Amino acid sequence: MPVNDTIHTNDTSLILKDTVFIPEYLNKNPLYISSNSDNNISCRQYILSVVKDSELKQKEKPTLFKEKTFYRPNLAMQPRENAVSYDWIFGIFMFIVLLTAILIHFGGNMIFSFLQGCFSKPQVAITTKDGSSIHPLTLLPVVFILLPVISFLIYCGINYFDAAQYLKGFSSQVNEIIKHPFLLWIAVYVCSIVVYFFKILLIKFFSWVFKAKKVSNYYVQVMLNFGILTGFCLILPTFFAVYSPSFYEGICLSLSLFVFVLLFVMRLFRCFFVIIDTFKFSHVYLFFYLCTVEFLPLIVILKILFF
Repeated sequence: MPVNDTIHTNDTSLILKDTVFIPEYLNKNPLYISSNSDNNISCRQYILSVVKDSELKQKEKPTLFKEKTFYRPNLAMQPRENAVSYDWIFGIFMFIVLLTAILIHFGGNMIFSFLQGCFSKPQVAITTKDGSSIHPLTLLPVVFILLPVISFLIYCGINYFDAAQYLKGFSSQVNEIIKHPFLLWIAVYVCSIVVYFFKILLIKFFSWVFKAKKVSNYYVQVMLNFGILTGFCLILPTFFAVYSPSFYEGICLSLSLFVFVLLFVMRLFRCFFVIIDTFKFSHVYLFFYLCTVEFLPLIVILKILFF
C-alpha cells in the first residue's frame, strides 16, 4: 500500500527505533526520509528505484500472442493415435442379450426342451420327430447367440496371444482387416458360420453315403442343442474377457475356454451314448466323422496358434 503520510521529524534515530508506525523500507533507507514532504517517496517509488539501480535487468516474459513457441529441431513429431473404441462390442452383446430375452419370453418352453435334449434321449426323439427332421428353430440361437460369442472368444484369443502377426503378409486385404477390430471380428464371425454349417453338411453327406439319415438327424440335433447351451453359458465370461484388464482378461479367457471344452467333450460323449448305442450303423462312418469333422478342425486351430 502506498505511504502518503509525511513524517516530520529531525531526529532520525527516533524514527529508526520506532518500527511500529514506520514501514520497513524507511528503516533500511533513512535517506529517503526528509522533513520536506516533497522528498518523501512511496513504497512503489522506492521499489522501482531499487530495481532500476540493480544489476539484474528485468526481461518481459514471452507470451503466446507476441512470440512463437519453439521446440528442439531433433524432436520427432508423432501423430496422435485414436483411442480404440469398444462401443460396437457392447452393442453386439446387448443385441445378443436382447435376443436371448425375447427367445426365453416367447419360446421358453421350446428353448427348455432343446436344453433338455442335451441330456435326454426321449426329448431328442420328440424334437426331431423320431429322427425324420431337424427342428429349424435351433438355427436361430446358434447363428445369433452361439457363433457371435464364439467369434468374440476367438477374437479375444487373437488379441491376447497376438496371433494376428502370423496373418500379416498374406495380402493387402488381410492386413487391412487386421488393422480394424470390427472387420477382424466380422471375418472371424463369417468363418465360424462357414465352418459350423460346413460341418453339418459333412455329417449329412456321410449319412447319405452310409444310409444313416436318422442317425445324422439325431446327431445334428444334439449338436445344435449343445450349441444353444454353450452360447448361454459363454455370454458372461466372454463379455468379461473383452472388458476386463489385461490380468483378469487371461483368467476370463481361460474360464471361457474351459467351459467351451467341457461342453464340447460332454457333447461328444452324449452323442456316442445316445446315438451309437441306439442305432446300428457302420463304424467306418464313425471313423470318417471323428477324423474329418471333429478332430481335424481342432488340430488345424492348434497348429495355427501354437506352432
